[in-house]
Amino acid sequence: TSTHAPLIPTLTFQVHRGASRLKAKVRASLQSKGTKGAKRLLKRLSGRERRFQQWLNHTISRPLVDEAKSLNAAIAFEDLTGIRQRAIVKGSEQRRQHHNWAFYQYAA
Repeated sequence: TSTHAPLIPTLTFQVHRGASRLKAKVRASLQSKGTKGAKRLLKRLSGRERRFQQWLNHTISRPLVDEAKSLNAAIAFEDLTGIRQRAIVKGSEQRRQHHNWAFYQYAA
């Protein structure tokens, strides 16, 4: 590790964790409602959530990549193939968090 390691915005993680719980409740409520308006709103929310997750992943990974470039170092990722089946998940909250992880975006 470097002494001038990039600061990853921990506040962003905390805000995201609370907001994602609330969004999950809203999504579950809309899915159970099943009306045409609810489906329309779900489609709009999915795009918003996808864009936010993409932004968050970029915000996390960009400082790490910049740091590696400045140190002329490599970043190694393990093979994430089948990670959802290999990981042990306990409880509905962990399951929701685990299956919302964007593994594919990190591999790209």
